Amino acid sequence: MRLLDAKTLEVVEFMDHKVPEYVILSHTWITGQEVTLQEMNRKEGTERSGYDKIRKTCELALQNNLGYAWVDTCCIDKTSSAELSETINSMMSWYQRSKVCYTYLSDVPPGTDIHQPESSFMKSRWFKRGWTLQELLAPSRLIFLYDDWTFLSERHEVVDLITQITGIDQTFLSTPENANGSNKSRGSVLQSRLHSASIAEKMSWASKRETTRIEDTAYSLLGIFGINMPLRYGEGKNAFLRLQEEIMKRSDDQTLLAWSHQEDDPEDLGVLATSPAAFSECKEFVPCDVGTLTPPFQITNKGLVIEMPISSDGFEHGKYGVLQCGIRQNPTTMIAIPLDNRRNGLYVRRKRPLCTVNYRVWSEWGLTSVNLLPSRSFTSGIAESPSYTVFMKDLPETFYVANVFPPNSRPRPDPRIVMAGTPNSKDQFEAITMVLLKSSVNEVEPLVVRIIVELAPDESDFKASCTFVPDWSPFEPARTSGGYIQEPRAKTYQSLDRYEGNLGSDNGN
Repeated sequence: MRLLDAKTLEVVEFMDHKVPEYVILSHTWITGQEVTLQEMNRKEGTERSGYDKIRKTCELALQNNLGYAWVDTCCIDKTSSAELSETINSMMSWYQRSKVCYTYLSDVPPGTDIHQPESSFMKSRWFKRGWTLQELLAPSRLIFLYDDWTFLSERHEVVDLITQITGIDQTFLSTPENANGSNKSRGSVLQSRLHSASIAEKMSWASKRETTRIEDTAYSLLGIFGINMPLRYGEGKNAFLRLQEEIMKRSDDQTLLAWSHQEDDPEDLGVLATSPAAFSECKEFVPCDVGTLTPPFQITNKGLVIEMPISSDGFEHGKYGVLQCGIRQNPTTMIAIPLDNRRNGLYVRRKRPLCTVNYRVWSEWGLTSVNLLPSRSFTSGIAESPSYTVFMKDLPETFYVANVFPPNSRPRPDPRIVMAGTPNSKDQFEAITMVLLKSSVNEVEPLVVRIIVELAPDESDFKASCTFVPDWSPFEPARTSGGYIQEPRAKTYQSLDRYEGNLGSDNGN
């Protein structure tokens, strides 16, 4: 860990087990004014406002009889992706270990009546940035400063205002030890309380915050959730999906899945939220105890595998799955998410409101193992294009499947054909495939059969048919002058007369 020598302003590096006590700065960056590690080492940038912040922070350290200070702009080598990743994953703990965190509000002038609803304090940019959330919650002691570096207030003195601004309950901002307890004891209490907050509640704190880079929406929350994961700048919104997957590995708190859809969301959604904004109204959601140990839920290559009660077709609100969580003020209810069963236990999240159900449905509906798509891109086209595996039963011994049309219905070494379905005019999924059957007996002509499969969207109605088509084939147009396969001989029909209509089907992957 690098620290600034408060007397000389030189950057000094310490091993983790030998880090001395230090003060730490929380602030918002000004483009073009901050001083980097390389510039500090070269004694450059001293005329910038960012250098003044470094100098003032060191002065505050000396006033606290501390010899060192940490400022993010110049204590991190941002040219090293490995160091940047390590630093971001360690940031929460560095703020927790600080003796004092000084929060510099560059847009709040001295003399401001901070209790006025429209005051510069209430509207400060610092409360809107993604990175400053952990900087607000982590330190055991936090002091706000005006834009002239004079004292404004300690955090515990204005918790009511901070709660109004951020939506964070006062429980997570102050402790009874504020008056005479040690930093260590205050910090331990705050950390313990932070761990007790539900995932949805923590996400709600970040729901209205902004970051310059999309990925930082997720990376700025790593410390809040105790997650360590590699940084991949350039991955965009996938960073937030990765964060949720990592949270799932460490917590069985299903409030992670209890988010609300956004106005511009598509009709079909993944089960994971695309940003913290989806949790803006979820701060009161908490896990609930159903009295029995439920199986773990996890992401697999088939989606999110989870056991949950699923509503019947007669449920007035539509198809819903019940989560093991509820609302803090109403312990008799549980939260259910809107779903749509596409096929074989594969569900997508639908753009409908969450609903609450009585806790009794947990036992009344029973548990069903389902696969929920984590995101819309998890498996491309799976909701719109179901497939059907058709088994050719009772095929005469000498015949085999030689080809299929359309070409995406690929032949297999056994009598199975995978057919891709598309919606038809009856709001059903329909698949049509032409199959070329050949015989190992030379004098027996090839046959063409047409297979049609229809499936209702809810899988309640299934129909399949198989018909000989002796006068059509796209497979071997050179066989006759007309481009069609010759009509099979009578003896061929006789050998296959028991085949037509004897068709089995297994709707699935």
